[in-house]
Amino acid sequence: MEQAYIDYLKEVSRYASKLEIESICFKALIDSYQRVKLIEGIEKLIENRIRDLFIIDLEEHNHIIKHALDNCIIRVIPESYDPQKRKRSDIQFFLPILKRDLVFECKRLLSADSRYLNQGLIRFIMLEYAAKENDAGMIGFVINPKDFSRMLSKLKDKVRTFHCSELIDKSIFEHPYSFQSIHIRIDTGKILISHLFFKFCSKS
Repeated sequence: MEQAYIDYLKEVSRYASKLEIESICFKALIDSYQRVKLIEGIEKLIENRIRDLFIIDLEEHNHIIKHALDNCIIRVIPESYDPQKRKRSDIQFFLPILKRDLVFECKRLLSADSRYLNQGLIRFIMLEYAAKENDAGMIGFVINPKDFSRMLSKLKDKVRTFHCSELIDKSIFEHPYSFQSIHIRIDTGKILISHLFFKFCSKS
């Protein structure tokens, strides 16, 4: 066995389970939000630029994921392009030791916009994204919400009726604006979607 691979396995052994490796991705996104939300003018940026700032923070400033990135236990792949489907997911975590991808689709939201479903969530249901995976994620960049809780309640109701078999109304790693849902895909399989919402507000 090559020494490099032995060293790799040694680094992987720092993590107690496969679930811990997956959980790092969620915890890192939530941690990056604490810094990205402070960037001046963030609320004025387009969806892809906000996404890019998350990628930069994950790769350069996030202590939660640093060891995993440095040792190739996790790779962050922005805008992963599938040439066959001509689709481009927003954030993809490649987890080689688990032989899987954890895919996130991002949407910039001013309200409980159905775009979150019809241009985001639908891509997992139609097998355009994460077709071989049992779970994935959606991220809502919520801009200047007047009533954040009310908006999320409306969006949650929409998700509940969108090819949904179960809505799991509990927070993800203690992030207060989050929940999960299970959806029936076009091949009759199911996928668990973790929904994370990050609020961006004007400073003035």
